[in-house]
Amino acid sequence: SPPPPPAVTCECDTITVAGAEAYYPDKDGTFTRLSITTSGGRWVYQSSDSLYLFYWSPASDWLIGDDYTVDLAGVRSTSDLSATCPTEASGWEVWDGWAFTSPSGGITVSCTPPPPSPPPPPAVTCECDTITVAGAEAYYPDKDGTFTRLSITTSGGRWVYQSSDSLYLFYWSPASDWLIGDDYTVDLAGVRSTSDLSATCPTEASGWEVWDGWAFTSPSGGITVSCTPPPPSPPPPPA
Repeated sequence: SPPPPPAVTCECDTITVAGAEAYYPDKDGTFTRLSITTSGGRWVYQSSDSLYLFYWSPASDWLIGDDYTVDLAGVRSTSDLSATCPTEASGWEVWDGWAFTSPSGGITVSCTPPPPSPPPPPAVTCECDTITVAGAEAYYPDKDGTFTRLSITTSGGRWVYQSSDSLYLFYWSPASDWLIGDDYTVDLAGVRSTSDLSATCPTEASGWEVWDGWAFTSPSGGITVSCTPPPPSPPPPPA
């Protein structure tokens, strides 16, 4: 059999219907989209009262009723526009007990905006563009100890720094510490802090250790991690 037609796109997750309260005062006018569609490929919406807002293909209109598989409705559109969304339909009427009528104030059908997304967490501030690591030279004599900030951050929101040897100085969230290694996406490191202070900058971390081939150890002279000051600004041109 042929595949079903694709779902017709309507971006509204929640629909508010207002204007029929005089006829149905105890009914909730807010309808939430379900994960089902009618034969017309339009979404079905449901209120907390188990009323349905749905598209009825034979009439090319939207209805509100107790069952979205039949055309018995208490509210209906009459625009016959094959509207993709109920917000695009018009000519809404309500059943007054004898016939369908248009309330004096009209019926409005609107897309309720979703709640705003929470703001992203603020970027963690570290003013150091260049970091110098000293004290591990006895273990890694051929490695450059100067690390320059990249334009990427780790999952902890801290900047990633890279040396000319393609080593990375980065923050590792699960340990709340800073590491130096070949890959900033894994926790394999040759140098690490152990302060567990969730330090914003590596210069704020402490308890630095180096891997000696067997275990992590603290060199006798210690490891220093410092912010390399930027070059001085050129003097202003003479007046």
